[in-house]
Amino acid sequence: MKKLFLLLIVVAGAYIAFTWFTTGRLPFGMGSSPQAQEIARLSRELGRIERDYAVAARGAAVSGVDTTAEASAALAGVKRIEKQLQGIEKNLTDARARKLADQLHRRIEEFRASLR
Repeated sequence: MKKLFLLLIVVAGAYIAFTWFTTGRLPFGMGSSPQAQEIARLSRELGRIERDYAVAARGAAVSGVDTTAEASAALAGVKRIEKQLQGIEKNLTDARARKLADQLHRRIEEFRASLR
């Protein structure tokens, strides 16, 4: 029983270490403030919007399909994310969360520039 428990601890430690070294974050939001987790969620959502827009743009380039609806949806999603981010920023106390918010603002601006 002791060996099984020790094996479980070693495997869990290896998983946490692997995740830390490959992504730079702890798994399951461990060690992050709720504010940082919310900003990370917004960042993942922005990534999804960026991917969806890129897929639509490739489809338009290949087949010549009109993608103005996808562009409008992407812009609306970005505006919603930015509004949520501004609401979160009013109460930021964590330095890491503030850094993540700044990075997300830069990503939003870069995406908006790519839409033009």
